[in-house]
Amino acid sequence: FFFSSRRRHTRFLPVSWARRCVQETDIDKLRQVEDENNHQKEKVKTLEASLQECLDQKQNISVELSKLREELSSNQVQLQVLQESYNQLKEENEQTKAKYQQSYNEILQENLKTKKQIEEKEKQMNENQDFFDSKVDELNSIIEKNVNENYELVSQIQQNN
Repeated sequence: FFFSSRRRHTRFLPVSWARRCVQETDIDKLRQVEDENNHQKEKVKTLEASLQECLDQKQNISVELSKLREELSSNQVQLQVLQESYNQLKEENEQTKAKYQQSYNEILQENLKTKKQIEEKEKQMNENQDFFDSKVDELNSIIEKNVNENYELVSQIQQNN
């Protein structure tokens, strides 16, 4: 009975050793997957922070753009009023023409400045949108890559077990 018991233990020894090696290999693979996953999570956090910053900038630019549009509208109304006044005063008195012409030109320059600022802000907003879109695409590709890699590793581990 003693020998048969010992024989039974030695018979399972190679199987246990092989199983332990496979488990250790699986554990190493899982650690590698965890490390890569943590690295990818850090990348995602960084990208999310960049995206949030872009969204904040976009929001700020949108607010500025709205203010500039309101200012432009106000300037256009003022410009229209000054044009009418200019035409009336031109008929009444040629001496005041220079004064109103100067006011008209200043508001027109402000209007052009405001338009230029709006164009710059719109350009900046489009660039931010392009950056945002590229970051979203990059995040999607990283997520897809991680999902595929994790699926492959899980499949390998399941096959090994």
